[in-house]
Amino acid sequence: MAALLAEHRGSRAELARRLGISERSLYRKLRALEEPAPTALPPSPPAD
Repeated sequence: MAALLAEHRGSRAELARRLGISERSLYRKLRALEEPAPTALPPSPPAD
């Protein structure tokens, strides 16, 4: 997706049209790619 965005010179509107999705959907997809994947929390210590 990053390559397609670069191909459209940063035009998210043009890229969204090419992919057949809304600009908002594209924004969400790009944001999801930027965010680190959620990690599991370490186990809680045993209660006393």
